Amino acid sequence: MASPESILPHSNLRESRMWVVRRLIAGLLCGWMGLAPGASRAETAPHPALARIRSKLPANGLPTQLAQAGLRLYRDEMVQPTPRPKPPFTDFVTHDYVLAKITERLVEVKADHPTLKKVWGQMGTGKVKDCLSIFLLLRGDPEGRAPVEQLVADRSRPVRIRELGVRALGKEALAKDDPSVGKLLAQVIREDVQGIFALRASSELHHGVTETRRSTRREKVSGNVKAHNARGIQEDTNSGSAWKSQAGAKKEVVLLYPVRRAAAEAILAMKKRGMLLESFVTVAAEQARIELPLPEQPRVLKRSMEKTASPRR
Repeated sequence: MASPESILPHSNLRESRMWVVRRLIAGLLCGWMGLAPGASRAETAPHPALARIRSKLPANGLPTQLAQAGLRLYRDEMVQPTPRPKPPFTDFVTHDYVLAKITERLVEVKADHPTLKKVWGQMGTGKVKDCLSIFLLLRGDPEGRAPVEQLVADRSRPVRIRELGVRALGKEALAKDDPSVGKLLAQVIREDVQGIFALRASSELHHGVTETRRSTRREKVSGNVKAHNARGIQEDTNSGSAWKSQAGAKKEVVLLYPVRRAAAEAILAMKKRGMLLESFVTVAAEQARIELPLPEQPRVLKRSMEKTASPRR
């Protein structure tokens, strides 16, 4: 029987061997990075704006340098805002979302509190001052609570900054065992109307919903915070990374209320802690509708969804 060397030319045999070696290396790299073979790195890479935040605010930086870097990030985002999402309008990385992520990162890396508080005291009203008020509250400064409460109650403020303000109030309530903020959070749930388009998998792949709820209570509690913990939404509230759907998963667009969701989660966390809350506060959280299906998709949205779902030729 003829050997492969006698059948294939020497150059072709070398190329085939190199191809096999490249495939093995690619497979090892994909396994190391958590990617499926053939998957694009862009599908799991963070948004450029979010990656820039982490690079400019490293965990091992000096507090004063981190504070100055955070102020520069605020300035750059205000001068050149993140572009608005295009159809189908489901990109959650927006201008106010980036501002909120800068604030979260400043708290995470423990940026210098006196530096940012001094700047906060000299600033006029605006988005950056709202973000720094949330920063002060998350760092345990009581002077930040009153501005954050005003921010949360004002429905004309940006939705993502209000959402972070609600989370900050909830964390402060848990840290100080103070249930007084419950009334404000219940009011937010009742009156909030700020919604965004979000893309998620169909109900068969929605996390946090048991089979019993899917089969018997899907119509009754669709959007209820008990049945939906919003983990299937096209958003990772912890890291901001893009939502990854399973292969062949059917996608649907829903109307998500981030501020309502944050308020309901804060109240339920306070209730789980055993804090004394008024009955109307807990009822507002348990019956909060944080997600609504779209009865009929707009023509532009539907056309964009069909275009993104169809395979490229």
